[in-house]
Amino acid sequence: RLVFDGSKQKAYEDTFSPTPSLPMIRTLLAECCTPDWEVRHKDLGNAFCATPLEGRSLYVKPPSGLPGTTEDTIWVIKKTVYGLKDSNRAFYNLLKKTILSFTSTEKIKFEVGTAEQCLFIARDKTGKAVTYIVGYVDDLIVADRSNQNHVSTQIMECIQKYWKVSDEGTLTRYLGVHFTRDVNGGWTVDNSPYITQAKEKFDQYPLPTLPQIPMPTDWHVTPSDWDDYT
Repeated sequence: RLVFDGSKQKAYEDTFSPTPSLPMIRTLLAECCTPDWEVRHKDLGNAFCATPLEGRSLYVKPPSGLPGTTEDTIWVIKKTVYGLKDSNRAFYNLLKKTILSFTSTEKIKFEVGTAEQCLFIARDKTGKAVTYIVGYVDDLIVADRSNQNHVSTQIMECIQKYWKVSDEGTLTRYLGVHFTRDVNGGWTVDNSPYITQAKEKFDQYPLPTLPQIPMPTDWHVTPSDWDDYT
């Protein structure tokens, strides 16, 4: 895989790409904590390598020593590459365009959340949300009602036109946080993988057995909290 030195890139515009906040993720899970909601983790393969640059080409000098190249060789880059300053932005714009231009067989469309630009919401004719998509670069959370999962199936087919979509199963890890779901649909959020990794790294210093770390006891979710995002 080629990775370019973005510090030497001169031709670029916007580089900002929105990412989800952990409070929004926790509030989303509180909204989807009943058994009729399915919350899955999707991974988009080769996210940057399959994303076209937005209406322009970029000229770069290839790494020295590559077969078939000389000191005078110049490449024309037509798709984003790892290392470019605006790769994240171009990927997000194409993902957003793909999701917002989608229409299901039941004429259901997506809209962007009011508080965070990486949250996409699909509503039925009554205005009830049936599918949520949260994007953190090439990692997606897809939440939908079990009787409306055809919406997420159809939107994933549209996304597959640009990227390879891998289903990672029920959400277990995202933004470095570990998620566990019980039989009733409730969620437990903890940092156990990070703590275990830190313990293994610094195992020369004896540590006690780590209990499960709960969420803050003073943090409560009400329906109005989710309204701030949607």
